[in-house]
Amino acid sequence: MKNGFDIAFKITWSIVGLCLIAFAIMLYQYLFVENVTADWDYLVFAVPLFIFCIVFIAILYSTRKTYETGQKEIQQGNYLTHWTYEEEEWSLFNKKEWKRSRNRAIYIPFGCWAFFMFLSLGDDEFRQDVLPIAGPWITCFFVLLSILLLFYTRFLYKRTLTCPREVKIGLHGISYGGYYTMWSGTGTKLGNIKIIQGDPSLIDFEVKNWGRYGYNSRHMKIMIPRGREKEAEEVITKLTPI
Repeated sequence: MKNGFDIAFKITWSIVGLCLIAFAIMLYQYLFVENVTADWDYLVFAVPLFIFCIVFIAILYSTRKTYETGQKEIQQGNYLTHWTYEEEEWSLFNKKEWKRSRNRAIYIPFGCWAFFMFLSLGDDEFRQDVLPIAGPWITCFFVLLSILLLFYTRFLYKRTLTCPREVKIGLHGISYGGYYTMWSGTGTKLGNIKIIQGDPSLIDFEVKNWGRYGYNSRHMKIMIPRGREKEAEEVITKLTPI
């Protein structure tokens, strides 16, 4: 099972290194250079960035430890259920999810663009003076955003076609297609869990991550193999706090 902690550590430590270089330049200027100008004063912004990175690294280490503990539990067989899928149902489910993601990648940016254009109609000065210049750039931005979302969702879809066709649900997280997602770490918790009836039926896991304005939710929809609906209900019961 894979994770992105190594990349996050590399990026954060690189920023810390740049901050230390900024500190060295500031010290050199004020200790060894006479008649120091204000040209280097902007480097003082490296101080809050450095403090933020140090705190973030501490959180990363704590989160990685929790992540690896949950990951190890699943690797050792300590999970609530283990489902494997036939190639046909796995392909069919992921194709449906790809179509939903593709539609969102097209309709959401287009909807934002249309809403912005609609608001601009109410301001005559903006419509006549600004929109002819800014309009093409705004349109290009939303088109590019849609293209990037399409590429990303297409990448995720192609990845599901080659990853293991299995799901392991544990107490602290879930391994889906070889990628582990946890819901019991720093700033992360499990929200509502429900079964979505259909063909196939799904378990909808709400994973909440702490953000600037409180918890932000994202949903993981896991396919229930045919005939395992009762087992899915038991999993929900075990994961739902009393």
